[in-house]
Amino acid sequence: MRFGQGKCSAMRIQLFGPPRTLKGQSVALREARLASATIASGCNCGDSKTLSPPQHLNFTNSTTSANPFAVLNLKPSQALEVLHRDDDLIVIVKPPGYHVHQPEDARHRVTREIVVLTLLRRQIEQKLFPIHRLDVATEGVLAMALNSSTAGRLQKEFQEGRVRKVYHAVVRGWVDDEGEFNFPLERDSNQSLAEAITRFRCLGRSECAFAIGKRFPTARFSLVEVEPLTGRWHQIRRHFARSNHPIVGDREHGDSHHNKYFRHQLGLDGLWLKASSLELDGKKFVAPPNARWEKMSQELGLPFIPDLRETVVSV
Repeated sequence: MRFGQGKCSAMRIQLFGPPRTLKGQSVALREARLASATIASGCNCGDSKTLSPPQHLNFTNSTTSANPFAVLNLKPSQALEVLHRDDDLIVIVKPPGYHVHQPEDARHRVTREIVVLTLLRRQIEQKLFPIHRLDVATEGVLAMALNSSTAGRLQKEFQEGRVRKVYHAVVRGWVDDEGEFNFPLERDSNQSLAEAITRFRCLGRSECAFAIGKRFPTARFSLVEVEPLTGRWHQIRRHFARSNHPIVGDREHGDSHHNKYFRHQLGLDGLWLKASSLELDGKKFVAPPNARWEKMSQELGLPFIPDLRETVVSV
């Protein structure tokens, strides 16, 4: 069933001029609430609730910080959460805004306080061998080998597609109940096309009965569970963006209007993409739920990602 094309009466919202002082703008943004939203959970649009509309929707004079600690309330040098550790492997939860390792281009080097490889090496006092990557803005399960032989073996498993990875994301619009993106994407290295396959299923949908962008009278969002079957650069982000359902908070491939709405009206910053689980070596490693995603769930009325208490499960 195709969603997103149903008729909905638009609600006209008068936009008042923004306060002139920074303090006044800050107060106005805090007071703004999700306006007249019809919310549907579990892909069932029968139940809804209405919230009062905001008085200000000021997206023009906003500023954002380049400091990931300020944006996401992260504390430099905080201990990384360890899900599993044995003689060969360590699995952690990577916070959003952290680099797995230093950028290859020396001109783009960042402080070591937001480099996982540096922080974790300092934390466990042991040499580390990266076996896969997560984008800087993506949070979730990240594994590293503790010796070269394990690194070589697991890197081969990733390359051969024998590692199962599951993500969760909030995207613009209402997606199908389930589906698959199967079209090639450009390689980051030389722009040649490579096979790329991404499967997804919808976990919930919500609708705000007012326009955020310029194309539609209402704004719709979906919570999706995603499984990439190949491993291309920004694969999940590019597949959804090129299918007109960009991930919210994606500043490179996404919708700036929806990104700003989440950031300034709802106080939900960052990329809404989470590496929720990773299956390798006969174990399933699961990122525990966190306050950031719980707040999003409450604000939009979308389902909360399942609360899996066991972070390491035999498969």
